[in-house]
Amino acid sequence: MPGTVLRRLAARFPERYPVLLDSAAVGPLSRASVLAAIPRAALWLDGQGRLGSEGVQVRGASFLDALERWWLAERTPPQEAGPPFAGRPLVFLFYDVAHEVEPRLRLPSSGLPWQAFALRTPCAVVHELETGRVYAVAEREAAGALDQIAVD
Repeated sequence: MPGTVLRRLAARFPERYPVLLDSAAVGPLSRASVLAAIPRAALWLDGQGRLGSEGVQVRGASFLDALERWWLAERTPPQEAGPPFAGRPLVFLFYDVAHEVEPRLRLPSSGLPWQAFALRTPCAVVHELETGRVYAVAEREAAGALDQIAVD
């Protein structure tokens, strides 16, 4: 079954496939499951409120400010946009980061290791749920990384 392939890859090679967005819905809300591949950069706000990054320079005083600056620096013009699911940032915002939107909030800490993080991956493995088709996609400059995916 194609869906299990994505889960097995994510479990076997977590450094290469750090995020699986596995669709559980049925019908029109369930277009595809996506396995983000070959991470290139990350930005995070840790549980103590410290900004961190790997593969990208932090520019900004807050996570959301740094994320916006990163996005603006790397966004692709619409006419040059790559294939669906490749090269799009994956952003996770935990409830703790609400203080960046509304500074007056005084929320208890969740105790999680992150308040927010964003991950940039130039490649993805996609499972189209309607057709059962599984394929890999990559941004043009990361096409060579498809060989790593094909080997699995």
